[in-house]
Amino acid sequence: MQLRSWVAWVAVVTVLAWGSVAVVQAQTVTSSDITDAVPPNFVDAAISAPAPAEPPAASAVAAAQEPPVTFSDITDAVPGKFFDATTTTPDPDNGNKLLIGLSTGFDAVTWTVNNFTASTTAFYRAAAMDTISFLIEAPQDFYIARITYTQRGSHAVARIGRAAGGVHWVVDGVAADLGLFGVDPTLSGTFDLTGQNKIFVPVSITCGVFAFAPPMVASATIAITSAEVVVELLPLRQ
Repeated sequence: MQLRSWVAWVAVVTVLAWGSVAVVQAQTVTSSDITDAVPPNFVDAAISAPAPAEPPAASAVAAAQEPPVTFSDITDAVPGKFFDATTTTPDPDNGNKLLIGLSTGFDAVTWTVNNFTASTTAFYRAAAMDTISFLIEAPQDFYIARITYTQRGSHAVARIGRAAGGVHWVVDGVAADLGLFGVDPTLSGTFDLTGQNKIFVPVSITCGVFAFAPPMVASATIAITSAEVVVELLPLRQ
């Protein structure tokens, strides 16, 4: 078998009978000189050509991160309970994500906890509801394309207890439903503003959770444990 696609330079050592001196001579060998001893078994000369060198891998270039938006005018409807505007702040690792604060502690006046929790357990409210509002401003040369709200929570219902809740929001003056839930308060929803070139967008989010159980017969607890808003940007058309 012959390989016709390449020409190799090989060094052939020819030991000449000049005393004990070995002379190395270089000669050109063409593809027609390449054979194997036992065709087509074992080493196949027809496929023994060296593989072509692969080009070096291109270095990965990190994608440019979007410039951060500005969140301002952060307020909530029930100060000191449930949502907490004072601890609501952008994520330090992602300026386009707003981490919504949640209240903690105990209200000594009403003898109830301040967490965003509804429960039939002592010292908890049977219902918890709050609204948080803020303004989003896009950076220069960008507009606000999509806004996504995500919340997570926990629940525990025993026997004939009941727990439920729901979330709706108003984005740029348009009201929309984010969903109702029977037990698990975890949900997510996106408001699409693509193509509208919105630079300023006011957002208002309302969440409520409720728990019910006959006394001494059952129990129910439902809680919001985290909430966040993520903003996606697109370049403004010049």
